[in-house]
Amino acid sequence: MFGHGHHHDHRAHHAHMDEMKHERKEAKLHEKAMHQAMHGNFGRAAVLEARAQGQHMQAESAHNREQAHHAAAHHHYVPPVVHHHHTPPHYPHTPPMHHHHHQPPACVPGYPTGSCPPPGQPSYPNPYQPGYPPH
Repeated sequence: MFGHGHHHDHRAHHAHMDEMKHERKEAKLHEKAMHQAMHGNFGRAAVLEARAQGQHMQAESAHNREQAHHAAAHHHYVPPVVHHHHTPPHYPHTPPMHHHHHQPPACVPGYPTGSCPPPGQPSYPNPYQPGYPPH
């Protein structure tokens, strides 16, 4: 069978042939649509233009496949470098390390966002204080 690059070259060639086939079909459908429109058959022309658009999309898809296979055929695989990470030896006579988890400061009850208000700010505006927007 083929090697890695040859396989992709083969697939790229087939994708290229597919692309050309869809481009020919697209051009033929555009010509047919123009002919129908010139004879006043606008509904038929619209259907043919829609089919031409479908062929255009298939040609683009084939082109993208071709490009992907070209890239894959000429990509040289380099194996990744393996880094060995050594853990420090465990000494039974060393005490285990303690991790201290600090709790966030207690929030003022009733603060609407569930977090603490900025320093110096009241926990929640009082509706009976002056300056509070009227209802």
